[in-house]
Amino acid sequence: MAQEPNFVVRLQNMLKADIQFCFIFTSSLGVLARATLAPHQPLNHQPAIAHGKRECDRPELFKMSFLQYFTVNIGRQMPKGRTAMNDLFLSQILTDPDRLEVRDSENQRLTTFTLGSYTVTLHGPARTFSEQDASVTHTTWVRTLPTPFDGQLDTDWLEQALEANQQQVPDILAIAMQYIKGAPAVLDEDGLQIAGDAGHEPEEDGKRQEGADFNDYLGIDWQYEAGELDKPEPEQFRCLDCSGFMRMVWGYRHNFSGSDYADAIPLSLKIEPGVEPRYGQKSAR
Repeated sequence: MAQEPNFVVRLQNMLKADIQFCFIFTSSLGVLARATLAPHQPLNHQPAIAHGKRECDRPELFKMSFLQYFTVNIGRQMPKGRTAMNDLFLSQILTDPDRLEVRDSENQRLTTFTLGSYTVTLHGPARTFSEQDASVTHTTWVRTLPTPFDGQLDTDWLEQALEANQQQVPDILAIAMQYIKGAPAVLDEDGLQIAGDAGHEPEEDGKRQEGADFNDYLGIDWQYEAGELDKPEPEQFRCLDCSGFMRMVWGYRHNFSGSDYADAIPLSLKIEPGVEPRYGQKSAR
């Protein structure tokens, strides 16, 4: 039986129509090819250890080196008012996990898309998160795709996401920080409090009672697509357990407000492909 084409081959085929130039870095530049070049590393970070060549089926084009860069033509003029960007993106294919790292023409990292994942990490303005005596300053922003990444680069989504970062539109990390101790109340356009200092769970006989979901914090009924109606528990008002917190941040709140794209992961009470189930131990399955 023929072996299914690997990620590199599949992504090459999808991008072929838009590729103008292809730069192949030879093995002498292998010091740049370590697959552990992670989103949290500085933009000018250069790994000091070369990643070995993968022994797998590849077109002859890719047998020279692990590292490949594609210059992808956006094919249209940038709308006025957007953050200044180059007309070309450089996209670097990495593995373990399979992912696509996008850089600008000056080789500055812009974003990382992971195959099969909703989550995208992007470069943006530096910001500082603080809680009590701890603080961290960074330039990483996190947003979600409408569907898990399939290897196809949507440059329109990328442009809008980078602009949202520049405009300080709350992303996943900023939203998560809206529930820490002492966080002020945040109201939606209808006056519903959707964020603010969240308790963990109510106590009963000195023990925490699990079960505070996102709609318990909000105090609203929630109708799932499968038809189940979940009513809030009054004693869990303004509380979130660990799974309820994740479902609030990833599934109820919007991390790409003002865009043309869906920006929330579907929620379910059951384990289903591509959804966020009720309990965290089932989320990774």
